[in-house]
Amino acid sequence: MNTQHHRRQMTSLIQREFWEHKFASFWVPIIILAISLLVWLRFNLGSASFLVDQLANLALLPAAEARAQATLLVAMPTLPFASSLLIVIPIYLLMCLYEDRKTGSYLFWYSMPVSNTKTVLSKLITAALLMPGISLLIYLALCLGIIFLCTLTLLLHGEPLTAIGILLASLSRWSVQLFLLMIYLAFWLLPLYGWLLLISAFARSVPVFWAIGLLLMLALAERVILSSSYFSTWLSSRGLPYSEIFNNYTNLFAAMPWYEMSYGLLLGSILLAGAIMMRRFPD
Repeated sequence: MNTQHHRRQMTSLIQREFWEHKFASFWVPIIILAISLLVWLRFNLGSASFLVDQLANLALLPAAEARAQATLLVAMPTLPFASSLLIVIPIYLLMCLYEDRKTGSYLFWYSMPVSNTKTVLSKLITAALLMPGISLLIYLALCLGIIFLCTLTLLLHGEPLTAIGILLASLSRWSVQLFLLMIYLAFWLLPLYGWLLLISAFARSVPVFWAIGLLLMLALAERVILSSSYFSTWLSSRGLPYSEIFNNYTNLFAAMPWYEMSYGLLLGSILLAGAIMMRRFPD
């Protein structure tokens, strides 16, 4: 019973985050879907014969080459969604606790039987899983819509649907990869998420300047005092692992530097604990 109560509390907190940040969580990927679909319609349905030729050529390729080509086609729409998340998530994390403090809404939650730990964790889950998860579902809807339009185009031209099967198979594999990548990045980027939440709980004004400025000051202090650049090198290594993601997407988890994950999780947990403690001192 106690476990169910905690689960309901956490679910309610995450739902609150979704409704309070619905534009960033839901409408931004919806807008990207609409724009991407309009662009696709503009460049493909305007010359249906070219689209039919592309799909026919895909069906004629050797199996391995066809899978690789189809994977590239279904992966391309992920770029605008991923780019938006790189902007939306840091802004959300920097502002969520800061806005709670500035608007005084934290006082309402203090009157409720909700701990600071649950509040901070709900914001972390929203940024690390909910926002990417919604974008992933909307991306899938976009891809399925495009594949449906491709199917109609082939049927109207009396062409076989071999390429559609290849696209669907590639989409299913790529979707699994994206889901696993989302889980991986939730852990890999924990130090970044923890840092942004700590600054959001700490900053009295302009959190973005605190978040960037303190890191620059630490890197500069190390360079001046110790004549080294270990901190800045480590910061760059904790960014998104682009090379592993794009060069090893077929075997993503085997390519990741798991040995770096452990101390990243430790540091991220310490920063999250700091954010939870700082929330106790809203003034």
